[in-house]
Amino acid sequence: MNYVYGILCILGGIWLIVGTQSILRMFGSNEWAEEHLGMWGGSRTFTKWIGLGLILLGFIFMGGWFGPIVRGIFSSTGQ
Repeated sequence: MNYVYGILCILGGIWLIVGTQSILRMFGSNEWAEEHLGMWGGSRTFTKWIGLGLILLGFIFMGGWFGPIVRGIFSSTGQ
């Protein structure tokens, strides 16, 4: 099942990166991104960063690292 989640995340990330302009036409711009990332492209850069994050998350799922990372972040013992 990890491979299915990983492939879906990777495909979603690719869709966000390749289809940035059509996504911005559908949903509009992001005010926070325009204010803080305006000199680097604003909403376009933010959408591409989210896509890159989804691709990274997909590889984490496929590698079986998602559970250990979440347990490491939220465990009380730090193991």
